[in-house]
Amino acid sequence: MTAMGVSYRLLSMFMLSPDVDDRQSRVTLAAGALAVAVTAAGGALAIGLASGMGVVLLMAGVLGLVSAALYGRDIAGIFRHRKRRQLELNMRIATLSFASLAGVAVLGIVLISADALAAHVGAFTFLAVFGWLSGLVLAKLYKIVAFLTWLETYGPVMGRAPTPRVQDLVAEGRATKWFVIYYVAVWAGTLTLLVGEPSAFRVAVVAMTLGVVGIVREIVRIRRLADVASPLRLPGGAVAPHLLFARN
Repeated sequence: MTAMGVSYRLLSMFMLSPDVDDRQSRVTLAAGALAVAVTAAGGALAIGLASGMGVVLLMAGVLGLVSAALYGRDIAGIFRHRKRRQLELNMRIATLSFASLAGVAVLGIVLISADALAAHVGAFTFLAVFGWLSGLVLAKLYKIVAFLTWLETYGPVMGRAPTPRVQDLVAEGRATKWFVIYYVAVWAGTLTLLVGEPSAFRVAVVAMTLGVVGIVREIVRIRRLADVASPLRLPGGAVAPHLLFARN
């Protein structure tokens, strides 16, 4: 729910798109909050009364699907009304996380229809956590670190010396492959969990880890200003950023 709420602001800001109508976003987030509330309160009540969880989970599932569908509508609107037509890497990668969220919804429906959710809850959770949530965080972190590094380093000298653009701090072509490795590994890992192939799943996890390490390396390079052309890297008055915390 937190990621959904934050994404409204970040997507609109990074794509120069009008904010989603407050009433729309409130309905979307309210449906998700109700799903959580029904799961927690209804689950506790069902356990206390020693009754089945079927009705509680059905209600929570319906509310969750409604929230996901409304969220998809809101995100599609942000993309549709954006003023920045050429998408940066973080936005292109974010679309893969939204595709993963849609996959979570479809997978949940299929597993419940086949009465197989309990048997494959690991695959369902894996895709939700790593395909949707972690993938979205990694994509947004790539842009946020670049923006904050630019602000910290070049903000104090703006107007007094030539400075690079935010995009000059990143190397999108090189970073793309790490994100692709990560997402392909997540989807492959989900599939191996569904078919019950633990050895193949371990290979997918290794590939995921490799992708994350590559993304972290790109973020470190951003903080080191490693991809900024030397004439603009540190103009007079600018101070190189610390790796782990802001100097100002």
